[in-house]
Amino acid sequence: MPNKTHLLGILLCVVVAAVSFAAKEYLGFQTTEVTALLIGLLLGNFINLGDQFNEGITFSEKKILAWAVALLGLQMSFRSLSLSLWLIPIILVMIGLSIFLGKYLAKNIGVSNNCGLFIGVGNAICGASAIAAVSPFFKSESSQTGVSIGVVNVLGTVGMLLLPLLSVALHFSQEQAGILIGGTLQAVGHAVGGGYAFGEEAGQIATLVKLGRVLMLAPVVIITALIMSKKQTGPASKKLIPGFMLVFIILLILANVFQLPTEITSPVKTLDKWLLTTAMVGIGLKIKVKDLISQGPKALLLGSIIFVVQISVVLGFIYGQEYFT
Repeated sequence: MPNKTHLLGILLCVVVAAVSFAAKEYLGFQTTEVTALLIGLLLGNFINLGDQFNEGITFSEKKILAWAVALLGLQMSFRSLSLSLWLIPIILVMIGLSIFLGKYLAKNIGVSNNCGLFIGVGNAICGASAIAAVSPFFKSESSQTGVSIGVVNVLGTVGMLLLPLLSVALHFSQEQAGILIGGTLQAVGHAVGGGYAFGEEAGQIATLVKLGRVLMLAPVVIITALIMSKKQTGPASKKLIPGFMLVFIILLILANVFQLPTEITSPVKTLDKWLLTTAMVGIGLKIKVKDLISQGPKALLLGSIIFVVQISVVLGFIYGQEYFT
């Protein structure tokens, strides 16, 4: 729990989070998380914050992030999906391939292993939220988390603009465009925006396919927790799954066993959005521009390779389905 030494840093992060929400509401910025990350980055590099802020910033970056991840469990309902069975292999292949490429191409490109893995996970599932969910299990620098979040959001924004145009150029149907966009774009907002840019039906299909990928966050995080627990040594290794992950699992079960009323889920979703945005401020404040300069271009290259492979695989599924039917 936070104490007096945390208050100034936490207050700073909450204030910046509020500014990020205002920017989305009144200026039309796309996501509060990315805005918060960028503002935090600017403050951390161009304003000399005193040491009295450090503990609260670290608390926001680590602990508040963990709470935000835990509350994600209550927002994942398997009942919201009605995907065709043949789409399941797309989701599984995309997730596995993206994470594999992120992990094993990183060293060849000159990106840190953790940053490569985060980029792979972010591309595979749901962008910044997925990176936020797995990062607590790794002893990584804030710059690695920040760079990976930046990369997947840049790629998602570019893809949201280009993939509808690619679908038009390839004379895709609404269903095909929805599968391509929902099966490759990074964040939910990117997939929804790109899908509806092509057409209403494409937007609906893109949303469904994307939600299928998002729901894979739970097993990916659980598997990550189990793998990392085996690599730890000493007393910490006895704790198989962190407390926030136990809460995540419990809430995930509740959300899918019971039909929870919106009076419960809506406030939780709002709270979770605030927690995640506040945590992004903390992460941004810890990022140093020199780290971005050294890691950014290579990380963007790695993310681009993964993104192109994703698009190629989904196109293969689309044309393969058309051929066999």
